[in-house]
Amino acid sequence: MPDIISVHGLTTVIIKYMSTSKTIIFIILGVVIIGGAVFAINRYVLNDNYLVNNTNTPIENSNTSAPNINQSNENINQAQQAQVVEVEFLGGLSVDDLSFLKKPENYMRLLQRQRICDNLALGAEKDYCLAGLALQQVLILDQPTWCDQLILRDDCFSNFALQRNDLQLCEAIADTELKNHCVDYVVNNQARQQNNLALCYDINNEIFQSACLDGVISNQDDLSFCDSNTVVNNDLQDRCQSIILMNRAINSHDQSVCLRIPLADYKQSCLNEI
Repeated sequence: MPDIISVHGLTTVIIKYMSTSKTIIFIILGVVIIGGAVFAINRYVLNDNYLVNNTNTPIENSNTSAPNINQSNENINQAQQAQVVEVEFLGGLSVDDLSFLKKPENYMRLLQRQRICDNLALGAEKDYCLAGLALQQVLILDQPTWCDQLILRDDCFSNFALQRNDLQLCEAIADTELKNHCVDYVVNNQARQQNNLALCYDINNEIFQSACLDGVISNQDDLSFCDSNTVVNNDLQDRCQSIILMNRAINSHDQSVCLRIPLADYKQSCLNEI
């Protein structure tokens, strides 16, 4: 699995079509909010800055030896051997977990982080770096239950929540702002996947909520969707029809479809686009 949830992993919130219309402006603004949320959620992961804690005591790192990739190489002198870097694994790992982390593809990723940490002077910066190594191991093992043993447990839960699209993991986050970002993001994904506009109204941020609505509508091609109770009760019919017709017109390169759009700004944008 990847070390972190990257912005590339958020493509579920990117709109289906790019245009200069009011629709796209709203969606782009929403994407900016999403990007900002994910950037905040992953701020320590991306900077290799993490601390590890088990209640009030940091998780112990064991100096379990690295796989001896160069065992057959007898030409390494003692000075070179002294410089060999070994990954500091989390304490308390099971044999199976340790074996999984020692798989070459996993171990090399961890070793790269370890080398960065070892080049830092002793102090808070190095502590954060080594703690980032610990979090990276938890992510590789795909075990959110380990998050509670990290000082930056919120960031750990956020990563798993976004990866799994799981609101329960968002609820485990203590920081209110981070939790809200997590919930908004996951709800947006669920609304689009389920074609459920009603879910968008569970999003607190108005711009993000608007982007969610436009995103769900943009996935539709049948105008009857605009007759649903959620659309009618929230006075979204004209907006719904405008988005669907504009998408149809752009797909078919048919300006006559643009002329059926009820909202003037969408209609003009549609005509300009084709």
